[in-house]
Amino acid sequence: MRKTTASSAGVPKIIADVGAKFAEVPVVLRYDLKQGQSKMHVLQTAARTVKLALQRRLEW
Repeated sequence: MRKTTASSAGVPKIIADVGAKFAEVPVVLRYDLKQGQSKMHVLQTAARTVKLALQRRLEW
């Protein structure tokens, strides 16, 4: 599995498939305290997320 933000989109399905329960927890992100540039490639991550969503949709 790739170590990207897109791959984390599939985690809830994997957890649900094994019968585990999970919940979302709100997090406050303080971007005003962030130092340096983002290393995330936005278009590449978005494309991988869409691809993963489509793959998962076909599996269901």
